[in-house]
Amino acid sequence: MEATNIINKISNALWDLNSNNVEAFFYLFGSYIVDPNKANDIDILVIYKKDTIEIQNKLNKIHESYLFHVIYLTEYEEREFNFISQQKALKIAPVPRATLH
Repeated sequence: MEATNIINKISNALWDLNSNNVEAFFYLFGSYIVDPNKANDIDILVIYKKDTIEIQNKLNKIHESYLFHVIYLTEYEEREFNFISQQKALKIAPVPRATLH
């Protein structure tokens, strides 16, 4: 599994979206963060403030080449479910591009 490529592509997509004033945060969760060598896929959480259409379009283009699952939550929904904390999700974007390897 080429998780680094997926994470880099998602990070780049976020930078593109941010230039269009789309505010979102991406998190990694699930089996990949527990044991990357045994994971069959990558699970991505998107926390968004407004409409997800632009985010979905960007991720769909990446999804054509890589296997991953996406869950979309508003900031309110994330607070209500406490998803990040319960899943021990790791923030992968937005982060400075230079920190991704």
